[in-house]
Amino acid sequence: MILLLDGARGIYIPQQFAEIYGDQLLNVYDLEDDLHEISKGPDADQYWECWDAILQEGEFKDEYNKIYTLAQNGDLWRVEQGEEVPEDFY
Repeated sequence: MILLLDGARGIYIPQQFAEIYGDQLLNVYDLEDDLHEISKGPDADQYWECWDAILQEGEFKDEYNKIYTLAQNGDLWRVEQGEEVPEDFY
């Protein structure tokens, strides 16, 4: 697991994910509308619902085309496909 965004960013983690990594999000689950919503910031009506959908269903690729999912426990982590998140992570 690799740290993407630290928890000090607080409620802005979803928005900053959209800004920094949004172009790497795969549209496997048609999350483009969710990504657009969270890019508006925490005052957007569906900000948290859209972020939850991205956390649950989103996949993204890095510059080497490896596929990752996301995990959040305050900090936001990328998890390589097939890698297990430790039970005590959350």
